[in-house]
Amino acid sequence: MSDVSVMTKMTVLLGTNGCGKTTALRNILTASGRRALVVTPDDREWTEYEHVELREPQDFVYDGIRRHIFDPEWTLKMLKYFRNGIIVLDDCRGYLRSNTSDEIRQLLIRRRQRCVDIFAVGHGFTEVPPVFFTFATDFVLFQTRDNIERRKYYVRNFESLRRKVEEVNGIATGRLAHPKGYGVAEMAGKKCVDIHYCDVVVNE
Repeated sequence: MSDVSVMTKMTVLLGTNGCGKTTALRNILTASGRRALVVTPDDREWTEYEHVELREPQDFVYDGIRRHIFDPEWTLKMLKYFRNGIIVLDDCRGYLRSNTSDEIRQLLIRRRQRCVDIFAVGHGFTEVPPVFFTFATDFVLFQTRDNIERRKYYVRNFESLRRKVEEVNGIATGRLAHPKGYGVAEMAGKKCVDIHYCDVVVNE
């Protein structure tokens, strides 16, 4: 029986191309020791993990990490059968649209009963559907370039998150001092302290 007292997480992970999102996620999944399912729109991503179709009940019986290439016909319908693990919805812009909001909402609402932690991953705030911000418990923030203001009415504690976004962007581009005192370096002709800098925000 699932332990519904477990606190499950709905984490929004954001960052531009090349900032380190995928590496961070791999480390998180490995360190968790839990089984995980990575949903991706691209069959060239996450190729080190075995592919699973999610068509039959036995597709949900495995240990370790699996990947699934998103299919608009059945993926969201089948995710409700996943239990006790982590679901990564990688590059949300590739497959989540407004007409998927009801299925996604149910996945988010029932995550606690199913003992499922969820990561919604995108390049910026406007590339993750608003419903994820409504349910978000945590944010992992790398450098972003789009406008957080467009999610203002969906995010709790918006002003504190906005300030953290500005801080992370400033550190990543060298405009602000790195908290560990790293010096500014030249990367691709730009002054940059650490393009892989990120921070975690608990959305309380």
